[in-house]
Amino acid sequence: FFNGPLCCIFAKPKHQMHLLSDAFLNGFILTRSSLMKKKIMVLVLFIGFIFIRFLPTQASDFNTKETIKVGWYLESGFQEYDQQGNPCGYAYEYLEKLAGYQNWKITYVPASYEESLSLIKTNSIDLMFQKPGEIQNAEDYLFSEKSIASMNLKLVSLKDNYFYAYQDYSSYNGMKVGIVRNDAIKYETLDYAIKNEFHITLIEYESFDEVALALSEKKIDSIVLSKLQSIKKYRLLDEFSFSPLQLLMDSQKLKLKNQVDSGISKIDHYQADFKNTLAKKYFEKKQDGGLILSKSEALYI
Repeated sequence: FFNGPLCCIFAKPKHQMHLLSDAFLNGFILTRSSLMKKKIMVLVLFIGFIFIRFLPTQASDFNTKETIKVGWYLESGFQEYDQQGNPCGYAYEYLEKLAGYQNWKITYVPASYEESLSLIKTNSIDLMFQKPGEIQNAEDYLFSEKSIASMNLKLVSLKDNYFYAYQDYSSYNGMKVGIVRNDAIKYETLDYAIKNEFHITLIEYESFDEVALALSEKKIDSIVLSKLQSIKKYRLLDEFSFSPLQLLMDSQKLKLKNQVDSGISKIDHYQADFKNTLAKKYFEKKQDGGLILSKSEALYI
């Protein structure tokens, strides 16, 4: 049945069939391997392209710091300037630490306390420190959840006045006390005297310079320093009216408030002693020989 040329078609030797099969398989494997290599190369190039496009944006975002403007009113030891005219003090060091955690660049805007409150409302500045008990229309502002310090009022006298001893309330009876005119400080000082059962004559002045001059001329016996002032030049008699010191911002800046609260929490968690370190540096009770003496020690001297 199978004669002639048909027999030639199916009568190839087995070794030739194997060679054809091997050549076909090898060609298929090589072709598939080449395709896989090409696919891998395309994938690598695609990933590289995405990485190159993405990396500069991320680096730029990291290096671009948000600028935060802070109202900078003067308070000795707390917010002031050094001899080169650079901001310094407790508040400065704390804000710079906060800026490090939140990737901020802080600009310090010179302004009085009252001016700073107005600048907050016009968005000319972003933040300022609140003086406890010295703000009206509190509903117009947001305050940090945590305080950055616990401040107080300080009753002080001249360093060389040993008649008054630390917390010797009986000797304070009849004392003439000078303050800068301020209703909050006035009522807190009077309340302090009543609670400790001694009578004082409170004399109000228009500026701290006037208060300090009256004390140096011994027209008054003591003065009350505000919550943020240093006692470097005076002898400490007592501290009272402790209050938290918070950061203040406009009532519309909820995002900023959240950033502030987050930064303060990080400082408290990772550097728990930071506030104490600053307090000792700027508001230490024993300064320049102004030792705290008991009544017996003062009488002995």
